Amino acid sequence: MDMEEVYLRQITEHLKKQNELQDANNDLMKELLQRLSEQK
Repeated sequence: MDMEEVYLRQITEHLKKQNELQDANNDLMKELLQRLSEQK
């Protein structure tokens, strides 16, 4: 495995993790907005 392949694999793993965190953040935002709208 050459350095370019290692680099691309690291980028791919980073992007996967970033997507997972963004999905979790989106879920939290949806829940927060839902709870805030219920208070009115």
